[in-house]
Amino acid sequence: MDRRSFLKSTSAAAAVASAVAVPAVATQSTADGASSPGAPAILAGTKELVLAMPWRDDVSGPADQAQRLARRLETALDGRWRIRLDHPSYGGLEAVMTAQADLYFGTENHNLPFHPAFAFFAGLPGAGVFNADDLVAWLRIGGGQEHWDDLAAEFNVKPFLAGHLGRWPGLWSMQPIHSLGDIAGQRVAVEGLALDVMRGVGAEPVQINADGLANALSKGEITATEFGGPLTSLALRIPAVAKHLNGFGILEGGIALSFGMRKSLWDHLGTADRAIINAILAEEAQSSLAEMRAHEKPLRGMLRDVFGVIFTPLPSDVAIAIDRVAEAVVAHAGSVDPTAQRINASYHAFRNAAWGLERQNVAAHTS
Repeated sequence: MDRRSFLKSTSAAAAVASAVAVPAVATQSTADGASSPGAPAILAGTKELVLAMPWRDDVSGPADQAQRLARRLETALDGRWRIRLDHPSYGGLEAVMTAQADLYFGTENHNLPFHPAFAFFAGLPGAGVFNADDLVAWLRIGGGQEHWDDLAAEFNVKPFLAGHLGRWPGLWSMQPIHSLGDIAGQRVAVEGLALDVMRGVGAEPVQINADGLANALSKGEITATEFGGPLTSLALRIPAVAKHLNGFGILEGGIALSFGMRKSLWDHLGTADRAIINAILAEEAQSSLAEMRAHEKPLRGMLRDVFGVIFTPLPSDVAIAIDRVAEAVVAHAGSVDPTAQRINASYHAFRNAAWGLERQNVAAHTS
C-alpha cells in the first residue's frame, strides 16, 4: 500500500504518525538510463522525460504527489511518455532551462532567484492574500494563468497549477512564542517571500529542504519552521519534534504546487495531448485541494491528542509586525519590472473584485 493511500483515513494517519515513513517503491529507471528491476522496459516510440523536484524520492508528502502525477500522465498518454524523477542539486526551473530535465514539480518559491514575481503563483506572506480557492479562481477566471504563462515563457517554461500543501500552515516552534522578542535572532526555516518577512521582524531566516526540517529542529539548528498544512507537516514528521503551532503562519494562504514543462516541448504537442495534460493537472490540483481540506480539522485534533501539540494564536505584536513587513515585501516584489507590475495589479484587482471592497483590509484567516 502506498503512503498516500494509507493516509487517506484519519485513523490510518494516526497509526502512521509516530512511525518511520514507509519508503517509496522504486518504479523508475536509474540515473544512467538502465531500468531498475521493478521498472517496465521502454517500448519503441516511448519518449523518456526527466522530472526534476526539490525532494528526495523517499520523502513522504510532496514527493508522493510527484510520483502520483508522473504515473497518471504516463497512463493517460497511453505509455508514450515514461517519466523518470530526479532530485538535482539545483532548482527544477534551472534544470529545465539547461536541458537537464524536461519537467519540474515543486513550488514557484524555488524560482524566486530568477524572478520575484513567481511568488504570486506559490503563495504570498501576510494577511489578505489568496487561499487555495482564490488562487484557482484567479488563475482560471481572473487572467492569472495568462500572466503566469508570460512570466514563465521568459524561461522557456509552460507552467500549471498541480496541487497545494494546505492552507493556514502555522509556524511550528520548539518553544512558546509570547512576543516579538521570542523570534528576534532565532533561526527560522521558511521559503519564498517569507524569508524577507522573517528577516524584517528580526529573525534569522534559513532555507532547508523539506525533508530535513524535522532533523534540523531536533538538533537545534533551527527553532521554528513553516512548511505546508497539517497533512504535509505530519508526512514530514515535524509534529514529532516541535510541539507548538502558532497562528496561521507567515504564508497564510499556504503554498501551491506547480508543474512546469519545457515550453518548446509543449509547443510541439498535438491538441489532444495538450487537452489530456491540462485535464490531468487540473484534476490533480483539485484532488490535492480536496485531500488537504478533508484532513485539515481531523488532523488538527489528532496532532493535539496524539502528539500533544499546543495551538496558540500569534501574539498581537508578532502578527502586526509580520503583516506590516509582508505588505512591504509583496509591494517590492510586485514592482521590480513591468512584468511584476502587471501581475501585482491583476492579483490585487481580482482580490478586490472577488472579495468586495468591504473586505480589502480583512485578514484572510478571519473570512
